[in-house]
Amino acid sequence: MNLVRGFIVAKELFSTIESFDAEEAKYKKIFEDLKAMSLEKAKLESEKRALQFKLDLKRATEASQKRAEEAQNLAKDQTLTAETTLAIANSSLEATVVEKEKSLATAKQEMERVRAE
Repeated sequence: MNLVRGFIVAKELFSTIESFDAEEAKYKKIFEDLKAMSLEKAKLESEKRALQFKLDLKRATEASQKRAEEAQNLAKDQTLTAETTLAIANSSLEATVVEKEKSLATAKQEMERVRAE
């Protein structure tokens, strides 16, 4: 009878060990799944950071290009203003030269008239 009880206890013990082994395998599988998900999460976070960097770089590039265009437009405006100012000054100078030439011609005529008298 003790032998039968021992056999039953041994059978229950082996059954319990098998149950523990099954539980251990189950938890190992869960651990491996969590580890894989953790690696996948790290990979996705890395990709997210890379995409964010690209987006930030694109925004910075666009802002830089916009500032360059604004500076170029300002330079064009300043060039046009300078050209306009120069044209006005040149026109004024030409008018002054024409006026002085007329005065000189008038003075020469007056001198010749005075000499002739």
